[in-house]
Amino acid sequence: MKTENLGVEPDLFEELIRRVETIPFYRYLGFELENVRPGEAIVSVSTPPEYANIDQSVHGGVIMALADAAMATAVRTLGAKTTTVQLETAFLRHGTIGQRLIAQGKVVKFGKKIAFCECRVQCGAQEIASVKATFFRTGDLLDKK
Repeated sequence: MKTENLGVEPDLFEELIRRVETIPFYRYLGFELENVRPGEAIVSVSTPPEYANIDQSVHGGVIMALADAAMATAVRTLGAKTTTVQLETAFLRHGTIGQRLIAQGKVVKFGKKIAFCECRVQCGAQEIASVKATFFRTGDLLDKK
């Protein structure tokens, strides 16, 4: 899948692509970066049978990891390195194995050291989770140090 750039500076966009493609956990789960714009990112994942919980729905850990990836990438579109310090998830309904999950991460407030984000995770046309997170800025993404 080719990621669509909807307004992120070209050097930063290339760095975002490189990071998503080389983070081992993202690669292991099969996360794909669909598009980015300043302060927003959409990340998606297929849901094979291995992602099922005991009730044969998508495991909540997959949903939370996907939301975290979308929100962290949204912060990175603004040029910041980050680490998650808090994540709150409301599971609204189950995710269906075999359907693609789509997470839409958005920066709500971008401060000098802290960023607040929100994310909607969908399975088909249904919203299955609403997620909020706080990220600590650890540096600048394009800083070569």
